[in-house]
Amino acid sequence: MACDTFLKISIKCKRKFVIMQVGEHEPFVDELLRSIGDTIRDLEPHQIHTFYEAVGHMISSEVRRVIINTYGDQSDSRCFCVQNVWGSL
Repeated sequence: MACDTFLKISIKCKRKFVIMQVGEHEPFVDELLRSIGDTIRDLEPHQIHTFYEAVGHMISSEVRRVIINTYGDQSDSRCFCVQNVWGSL
């Protein structure tokens, strides 16, 4: 249920997760990707799939040009982090 709700929120508010919000030192998606292993540790496989779908919606809202300008080479390391966790399922 919580993952389904997270998916619904990420679809409707995806841009909010990739921009800097007042009082934050980085966009939420950065924090989420950095701690993705801890976040999904206790989830069932179908919940993990839903979680990744939700994160994919967030990331998809970001324009590639902005990703390159903001993250530079770090975007590659974030992708590998997600791929490593996904491959371990």
